Amino acid sequence: MQSMRKFLIVIVNVVIIAAILSFVVLYSGYESEDYYRRQIEYFENTTVTMENVTENYLEGEQRVCDVWAQYINSSNMTIDEAIEYIRSSHVLENTSAHLVLLDTLTGLSTRPKVGTADEYDISYQSMDLLKNTDWIDEIGKSINIPEARVLSPEVIGLSDDALIQVRQAVYSVGRGDMTIDEAVAAYGTFTQ
Repeated sequence: MQSMRKFLIVIVNVVIIAAILSFVVLYSGYESEDYYRRQIEYFENTTVTMENVTENYLEGEQRVCDVWAQYINSSNMTIDEAIEYIRSSHVLENTSAHLVLLDTLTGLSTRPKVGTADEYDISYQSMDLLKNTDWIDEIGKSINIPEARVLSPEVIGLSDDALIQVRQAVYSVGRGDMTIDEAVAAYGTFTQ
């Protein structure tokens, strides 16, 4: 009888332990699934929030570009005048703006290329970004500088050293980097 009683106690303990283990396995599975669902929800909320922040930022940047476009178009500026205007009104040192000619996909930047002090030429010819430009009119006013107002020294054959010296001197004086006397004294030392 006593052995039967011990056997019954062992069976009851095994059932209790099995029930506890089953509960732990089921509860941890439920908690794991709930944690996974919460992580997905947090990720979705973060993604939507970042999408809204990015959209608001880009809309703000587009408004700045629209203001530039309105002023440049109303002033009938050349591309060099337009880039100087944008350069003078663009106050963030770690960013740049580009004016791109859609027919050649080349243009000018407001900041020089890395490692240079006076190389502002840019090209998007190797990128597929601007092959279809139908989207530009949808996002804002693009700057409209007529081709006739864009003077390229290379195209019209004025890229000799004397012209480069004059252009660089005028550019330096115009930006306020040099006085006229300093530019005259530096004539012959400018590089393209």
